[in-house]
Amino acid sequence: MPTSQTLISAHNISLSHHGKSVLDNVSFELKQGEFITLIGPNGAGKSSLIKVLLGLIKADSGDIKRSSSIRLGYTPQTFSPNPFVPISVIGFLNLNQKVESCFMHETALLTGIESLLNSPLKSLSGGELQR
Repeated sequence: MPTSQTLISAHNISLSHHGKSVLDNVSFELKQGEFITLIGPNGAGKSSLIKVLLGLIKADSGDIKRSSSIRLGYTPQTFSPNPFVPISVIGFLNLNQKVESCFMHETALLTGIESLLNSPLKSLSGGELQR
């Protein structure tokens, strides 16, 4: 069986916040075709680990390697668009000019939001916003 490409690896990632250890020497590898689920109680560091992996926050120590072919996405736990900004879903998605239109529409189809693309952001439910 051929070996799968490593998409992202983390080695000995540690992070503290206000003097409290949030992540302590976390290590793992994610290979192509694999899924990893982060499970733990509130405050266990799941979101912090994701933010470190994405480069949104810097770990106190450790090493992260990402494949040049990896495409990462992140949906924060809460997203609250400004209700006074009149923008549609498609308008919001088009703010990132690096995303190709065909990829955006394919993703909308896969996530079941294709029918919402012309809807105002302020009209969406919490679940629709997450998708």
